[in-house]
Amino acid sequence: MPADEVAKVQNVAVVGQGGAGKTTVADALLFAGGAVTRLGRVDDGTSAFDTEPEEQRRKTTITAALHHVAWRKHEVNLIDTPGYSSFLHDARNCLHAATGAVLVVGPTGGEVKVEAEKVWGWLAELGIPAVGFVTRMDRERADVAHALKDLQAIGAKPALLQLPVGREAEFRGVVDLLSGRAYLYQGESGVVQEAVPPAELADEVRAARERLVETIAEANDVLLEKYLEG
Repeated sequence: MPADEVAKVQNVAVVGQGGAGKTTVADALLFAGGAVTRLGRVDDGTSAFDTEPEEQRRKTTITAALHHVAWRKHEVNLIDTPGYSSFLHDARNCLHAATGAVLVVGPTGGEVKVEAEKVWGWLAELGIPAVGFVTRMDRERADVAHALKDLQAIGAKPALLQLPVGREAEFRGVVDLLSGRAYLYQGESGVVQEAVPPAELADEVRAARERLVETIAEANDVLLEKYLEG
């Protein structure tokens, strides 16, 4: 396979501690990418990843599972991994084949456990780039700032890429700080509508974008120099 074609094949591991919502995220990615026509749900026993009878009974991932989704001319192999300590070795084995990872965390703060810290350590050790994904933003006391603190507590240096629109039960979407566009969810359909960010978030979006630029610049000397030059 030509090098440019190889670069378009990515093995992405969905990782984190048990109960964080990894399988739900993986199922949603399959659905959003059009790989399946029905959104799988762990609680219903319809997940595309948790297919073993014991997994469906426990509603817990026991062994890693892989599915494929095509996205913007890239071929993505999604690897859903277990997060509880008894099965965590399977997650580490999968990381040796991963080119990237999605680290799933909760939104209420103080939720990270030793399993999440272990997984982050493996990602750092293997040099695997990772994006953090905050689940359950519609929960009571949900706050993305809590998730950022939890990520910092395990040694990560997170940069916020999206700002929530609405809080707790009123959560209804995000503002992408790179594009400056809002993406609002249409109920639980999985469909999003692109829109102009709400006016009341203008100052918050501006401040968050400035912090993002500073964080990126601090991680790269060339970018830092350009940033300081204006």
